Amino acid sequence: MHHSFVFVDESGLTDRHQQPVLSIGMFRVADTSKITQELYSKHFNLYSAHTQKRKEIFKSLENSRKKLNKQELTILLKSTTHHEFHFSEVDRFNLIHYQNLIDTVFKYPVYFSSIVVDKKKYITKSGEFDDSWQAYLEYSKVLISSNIGTLSNVTVIADFASKPGNSEPESTIENTLKSIRGVDNVLCAHSDSFILLQVVDLFLGATTFLMKQNLGFISGSKNEKAKLQLAKYIFSRLNSDYFRPVSKYRFDSDLLISRERLYFEIKIA
Repeated sequence: MHHSFVFVDESGLTDRHQQPVLSIGMFRVADTSKITQELYSKHFNLYSAHTQKRKEIFKSLENSRKKLNKQELTILLKSTTHHEFHFSEVDRFNLIHYQNLIDTVFKYPVYFSSIVVDKKKYITKSGEFDDSWQAYLEYSKVLISSNIGTLSNVTVIADFASKPGNSEPESTIENTLKSIRGVDNVLCAHSDSFILLQVVDLFLGATTFLMKQNLGFISGSKNEKAKLQLAKYIFSRLNSDYFRPVSKYRFDSDLLISRERLYFEIKIA
């Protein structure tokens, strides 16, 4: 019997910066070994690039005193002991490494799907849910159950999210997802432990970025141009036959949430 792995990430669960949407993404793959191995090679390429650049900056400082520019200062302050790929970290200097990672992902048979929720409309006292945590649990269940079909022996690895202290003890992502038919195991882990969780972050980040941009929430954000380039790069790699239910680059706020029709779905076969 075939085994499948589903990696889950979320964005906007907390109320920091008054985040307008809650996004949940899942990435399904049958064989994690080859794709993980190649993705980690991309990880070490970026790690090596950071390390080499730091050495060059230190050497230049030894030879002559000079004022560091913003990029050089950022490189010196950023740890090179371990790097994670996150959409929020994309800038014009590392964009090519992120694009290389995306190229690697598209070499393998994987499946991605996500759901984007308008928090002001659906997560309020008068909405479908009165708090983000309960919405996260329920929409995660809807997302995964809608996208594993009749598969069995599914292991879900979800990015760790802090459960609110005032929620019920049994109100956990593990308990929620274990109730889905076909899901055998659920593990919560930090994204530095699984590079495929970082891949979910990139695809989900691209989806959410374009949605927020459409709703007018992006203007003036940090590294906006580089993030837009990466988001469009991801979308440019998609066959329109695999993009549903909305047509390419069309974002309709009425489709932000529906139990019958997920907002954004990619199938890479």
